[in-house]
Amino acid sequence: MLAVFVPAFLFAIAQTHLNSSIAGILNTLSPVWTMIIGAMFFSQRYRGLAIFGIVISFVGCVILAMTRAGGGLGSFNAYALLIVLACACYGTNLNFLK
Repeated sequence: MLAVFVPAFLFAIAQTHLNSSIAGILNTLSPVWTMIIGAMFFSQRYRGLAIFGIVISFVGCVILAMTRAGGGLGSFNAYALLIVLACACYGTNLNFLK
């Protein structure tokens, strides 16, 4: 349910207010959430370069979430957070399967 049902609805709601290109790029947060949840709850260890990659990924996603079609960097599109939450659901499910 966590990997199929919830993210499907979150993506559908977010897609009504986001460009599909932004939604597709934000969808790449799934591996990042897998690493974060694995480290926090499943005691997985990662090297410094992987942590550096997570930081770069989050900075890029924050910049993407703050941009809207014609809105520029000063605005924030809250519907992008639905995709981030869906990716967190994917990451949680992948750690449970592992």
